[in-house]
Amino acid sequence: MQVNKFFDHPAKDIFKAVLGRELKKLLITAIGVFTTGLLLVILFLFSNIWFSGLGVALMLVGTYLFVVWSQIGVPENTSLYKTIKFTPEEVVWIYSLQMKVMPFGVQMFNRTYLTFKLLSGKEETVQIPKEKELVLENWLKRLLPNATFGYSHEKASAYNKDPRQLKRGLHDF
Repeated sequence: MQVNKFFDHPAKDIFKAVLGRELKKLLITAIGVFTTGLLLVILFLFSNIWFSGLGVALMLVGTYLFVVWSQIGVPENTSLYKTIKFTPEEVVWIYSLQMKVMPFGVQMFNRTYLTFKLLSGKEETVQIPKEKELVLENWLKRLLPNATFGYSHEKASAYNKDPRQLKRGLHDF
């Protein structure tokens, strides 16, 4: 496997930190789901079989999430990191999405997501810091010269028909 020459860049560390944060969220979710299930089992073991069953199910889901987290372990083992490092031609479309949470018109917070669409039809989305969006996108543009960047309805319909249509150079969007 050959590594792209543009891969070693300070933005790589930002990307690894983003993936590390996603792994941390997975671990926290696993612990939370397992703990909730354990509490349900302890509280309702003899009084309510349905809540006890739900608790056992939640404990199984939490255990599964923990196993997934433990198999990945570090950001370098995530499928997205490996794809970008070793098979960048698999990434055909990247776009960012900003979500503003505004209950009753009062802005609470913003979240920025970077979505990677792959040739296989698979999609991976990671939350990124807003202030690092431009750095990451510029690094990815150099790293993935065949990928199309930015969202439009035309690109979405082209991707849904055939992901290969979004390889840069085949169509101008």
